Amino acid sequence: MVVEANLMDSPSEPAAPTPVTISRRRRWLFRAVCAALPVVALVAAEGLCRWAGYGGYPPAILRVGSDGTRTWYTTHRPGVDTYFHQRLSLTGGVRAFTFRTPKPPQTFRVFMFGGSAMQGYPQPLNLTNGAFLEAMLSDAWSGERRAEVLNFGATAMASFPAACFLDETIDLQPDLVIVMSGNNEFYGAFGVASLHRFGTTPWGMRLTRWMRQWGLAQWLDTLLVTPPADERVRRQTLMERVVAVGQIAADDPLRAAADRALEANLRQMARRCRARGVPLILCTLPTNERGMAPIGADVEPKLPAAQRAEFDALRARAEQEVRDGVAGAADTLRRALAIDSGSAGLHFLLAQALRAAGDPDGARRCFIEARDRDTMPWRASSRINDVVRRVAADESAIFCDMEAAFRAASPDGTIGWELMDDHVHMSLRGQALFAQVIARTIADRTDAPTSADARRSEGGPPAAPHSILPRLSHEALHKLPAWDEYARRLGRNEFDAYCAASRMRTLFDIPFMARANPEAQARAAQRCDELLAAMSEADRAAVRQWKDDPALHVSNHRPITMVVAYQRMLAGDVGGAAELFAIARRSVTNVSLWRLQLDWCWLHCRQRLAAPQAEEDRAVLADAIEVGELLRRFGGFHDALGPSYLGMVYNMAGDHAAAIQLLDDAVRYARGVEGWPVVVALADSLVRTGQAGRARLLLELAQRDPAMRAGAAQLLSRLNSAAASQPAP
Repeated sequence: MVVEANLMDSPSEPAAPTPVTISRRRRWLFRAVCAALPVVALVAAEGLCRWAGYGGYPPAILRVGSDGTRTWYTTHRPGVDTYFHQRLSLTGGVRAFTFRTPKPPQTFRVFMFGGSAMQGYPQPLNLTNGAFLEAMLSDAWSGERRAEVLNFGATAMASFPAACFLDETIDLQPDLVIVMSGNNEFYGAFGVASLHRFGTTPWGMRLTRWMRQWGLAQWLDTLLVTPPADERVRRQTLMERVVAVGQIAADDPLRAAADRALEANLRQMARRCRARGVPLILCTLPTNERGMAPIGADVEPKLPAAQRAEFDALRARAEQEVRDGVAGAADTLRRALAIDSGSAGLHFLLAQALRAAGDPDGARRCFIEARDRDTMPWRASSRINDVVRRVAADESAIFCDMEAAFRAASPDGTIGWELMDDHVHMSLRGQALFAQVIARTIADRTDAPTSADARRSEGGPPAAPHSILPRLSHEALHKLPAWDEYARRLGRNEFDAYCAASRMRTLFDIPFMARANPEAQARAAQRCDELLAAMSEADRAAVRQWKDDPALHVSNHRPITMVVAYQRMLAGDVGGAAELFAIARRSVTNVSLWRLQLDWCWLHCRQRLAAPQAEEDRAVLADAIEVGELLRRFGGFHDALGPSYLGMVYNMAGDHAAAIQLLDDAVRYARGVEGWPVVVALADSLVRTGQAGRARLLLELAQRDPAMRAGAAQLLSRLNSAAASQPAP
């Protein structure tokens, strides 16, 4: 019993824990929270990056604002720059210009897209293909309508950014879209050799662009990507940066990737235009076939030692024979190519030998073969142009064989220096020819549509809306002046010619370009020297200032004609200055402080010439007032002296109250020779509004500036004499 009691009094065994039961709802909630934590963390990180200023893309086409009846847009360099890796290299560029919606009445608006060849580089804005096309179409329509050509071509841009630019602009009232893209499909912005292998497909490019917009990605980029420490490397051109990437052989998979990317982007552009009812012209790309040797080094052939030795001997012998003009050079080259046919350099030499032997057709085939096999494919190949043909046919776009037109206008049917300034950029004659070919293409579709067009529109995608193009007759085109007359009217001059030649000289002075094409380097240098030698010493000094003084250009490239004209004006040659100011004002952004300055400079020179006011004077005066008021409305004056130009224009127009309002503040910042016209305009407006006392005080203060002293004393004396001659009240 005791034992039993002890057992009963001892502690009992612990009870088994009761299992906790979690409902299915709570389990799913827990899993959802765990899954959401990384997303929440990413969203929070993205929010912090956005707060810090990272993320998103500025537009390539910026909506500036509305003036009540019109909405204004401008090309926007920061948006264009987002297509480049800005921390590693220089970016490309788009021409700066402003346009509006609704477009002016009776205006036929043309949008152009592509790379720098389409942009019109290296010519100034007033001498590009778009400027020629605008003038030719307007003349052919004889006042019934006016052409407005807006060129969105951008330097170093592949077709993907061009398609994105079209997306931004398609609703801004284009009547016609022209696309010529394909030179930059490898090394341009979003070219297949400029992206990671992941980005070489059309969908990969779109995904890459989408991912780069995130603030977190942009912040990580600043942490993980270090810009080149050497400023010389940082300032290298795109061509210099990518030449070290390697060679792209004719059978490299990147060639097919470039074809696919171009095709996808052109199809997207064609379908976007068709959906909006906008006609589209797709152009093949002309390149310099005869004048430019292959830029890239040939891939070394993989041959047995004995065969390699024979090949090298034949190549060296052939090179010497071509230089010496030996008649049998073509046979030697054929023997070398029979051993290894992949050499672009040997095909180019064979083309030269055949041309010298009087076989232009054989030479043309070999020049094209050399271009197509170039391991640095900066020129559109036959494959690229075949893509353009295929897309135009499949998508019922208007096809323009620009390459064939350039060959037809070239000696022996092979494109060379007559129409090209370098490997892909058109010469002045080439810019005009481009415009002529586009005008003929429009006339072909509107003057006498062919039955082939009707057959082509049956079945497949809906036909391109060619019928909405206004009629352009071949007869009217035949009556147009010659191309050089248009060049003269648009402002052809020796200074812009020097600017273009100096750009080519800079290009061909790049070491690898000089090695591949020494003749082109010498040609560019000779052209620059000839143009400089033909100038006066004063003009040469102005050109040197334009070239060597970076302060002249700041964030944009000041026209060379503007610099020379200003120096002529200071030297008293107002007639010569007026001619160049008239050209310069057409080569800058149509709504910009430079345009306002140039308008005023031209009008100022006209006044000093005592020329009677003509219709052109009144038009420029009205333009200056509109530009100035738009700058005033949209914050385009970035310094205190900027509004003075609008004030001086109002003084010329006789609106002295508006002039005084603007000049009163600006005159405090007027200094030296450049500030003197501000003082003169304000003093004149004060006198004309009965405020001679204020004008007298202004001129007395102006005498403290050494550069203004003599002029202020002279005006003050005249003012005092005029006051003394007035009868006493």
